[in-house]
Amino acid sequence: MALVEDTGFDAFDAGPLAQSWRQRPGTPAYCTDLTRQELPDALATADAARSPSGATSGSPWSRNASGPACNRTRNTLSA
Repeated sequence: MALVEDTGFDAFDAGPLAQSWRQRPGTPAYCTDLTRQELPDALATADAARSPSGATSGSPWSRNASGPACNRTRNTLSA
């Protein structure tokens, strides 16, 4: 993660691949401008039942989203 931080991003280990659904469309962490400090809470509050695969920007969780392929970041990467 040092390499990521050396390039100007805040590295964040978001957990194992099995928990990656917490970052998919329809979750609080998807396509938002969260800070490094806000991201853990957003991931923790993700609800699998409310995050259907293929959710769009009309999702109740989407904030600042521009659609399923949005690419908005705030110098935050997750592993």
